Formats: sequence, structure tokens, C-alpha cells
Amino acid sequence: MSDSIIYPARPDEALPIDDEIAALLAFEPVPRKVKRKDGWFPILQREFVHRLALCGSPGEAVRQMGKNASGIEVLYREKGAESFRAAWDGALELAWAREAKAQGPAFEGRAPGIRVRGGGGSSGGWDGGGDGPWGPREDPAAALRATEELRDKLSDKLRQSRRFYLHDIADCPGKRAAFEILTELAIDWDKARRMEPQDDEPWRSPNMRQGDMLLTAEAGWMGDMVHGRNRWEEVRRAFNEYLVEIGRTPIDWAKEAE
Repeated sequence: MSDSIIYPARPDEALPIDDEIAALLAFEPVPRKVKRKDGWFPILQREFVHRLALCGSPGEAVRQMGKNASGIEVLYREKGAESFRAAWDGALELAWAREAKAQGPAFEGRAPGIRVRGGGGSSGGWDGGGDGPWGPREDPAAALRATEELRDKLSDKLRQSRRFYLHDIADCPGKRAAFEILTELAIDWDKARRMEPQDDEPWRSPNMRQGDMLLTAEAGWMGDMVHGRNRWEEVRRAFNEYLVEIGRTPIDWAKEAE
């Protein structure tokens, strides 16, 4: 087997390959209903998985390919993409495992020059064990996974906030027109009224520098994250008042957030 692969779109670049990566590339590509020049053809799907196994970051993999992350996210969620999803997940696990192995095991002894109070290392000084002087040592692969999960949760929260804002202005022609003019986004206002995801959800990553999220923040639908009015608190307070009116126990929102 060759120790590298050259993909047609990038003939001047050869990607290293081994048996573990080759096994990941044997997945069944996601069938595409619409054939587009910039579409995710099977060869590009395999190139993405290949790059993902090497770098461990979906965003970096698509950046190297000169493509947009939104398309590959759509692909991941498609019906019939089970084999592709398994390859994606396997590529991440392989990249993270190799990164952790490359860093090697942590040093288990005592760092030279560290004076331990109390002689036995149990009275407040660092004893050179599992935790370092700046806190617990962390598995780099686990830290990377936690970062990806946090990013996904934050993106979900931002999308939900924008959905509430769109619902809020759906029956006001002036605000609807202003939103579309300022953001240049096509909004399905019937979906907005029903609190349904827009066509760009969840494929388009929220960006706080863009007009749609700035307007959402200014309208108070991200008051728990930025300054100013907090519409979430208003909604929760109104809902609890309604529960009291109908004889039910109000919700402890602080406990719900835990």
C-alpha cells in the first residue's frame, strides 16, 4: 500500500496514510440527491475523513480543503449517512488518541526545586503526584472533546436565542423588513411564528459579529450572556405567574439550570 494519497482537487499535496486511516476511508459515502459543482462528492467525503484523522478538527479539515463547514455538517445529519458518521467519529477518536500518545505520559515524580512544606508533602505544598502546581493535569484528548462539546452547546444556545427573537418580530412587518435588510438573510416567517428551525439551522454557525446575533442580543434574548435587558427572565417570570394563577407550583429556574 502507498504511504500517501493525492486527491484530484489538490494534485500538489499528498496526505500520509496508514492502515488505521485506510480502514476509516472504507465507509459508504453519503448519496447526494443534487449534483453540484461544489458538492460533497464521495472522493471529497473521503478526503475530509482523511484530513480529520490527521488534524482532529472538522473546522481545520474543511479549511484545508477550501470548503465551508456548513456543507459537511448537513452531510453528517443526512439520512443514510450512518457509515459516514461512523467514519467521522472514528477519525476524531484516532486523531485524539494519537495526539495524546505523541505527548507521552505525564511525569510522575517531583519537579526539581519545589520545596514541600511539612516534610511529607501533605501540609499544603505540591507533592509531585497527579496534580501540578497550577491544578489537575488533564488528558489532552479529553480536553479537546470537552471543548468541542462546549462549542456545540453554546451554538445551540445562540440558535435558540435567535429563534425566540425571530418569533418575537414575526408579526411586525417593519421589524421583519429591517432584519432582512440589515442581515441579508432569507427568513421563513411562518417557521419563525411556529418557533421552528430556519433553513440555515443548524448548518450555519452562529457568529456574534454578524447582524442577526447582534440584533438578537440587543433585543434582550441573550441577556443571560451579554449586558442589557434579559427577555428570558421576563418570560420565566410571566410563566411562573401563570402557573400560580392556575394553582400550580412555580418553577425554580435556578435549579432547572443545574
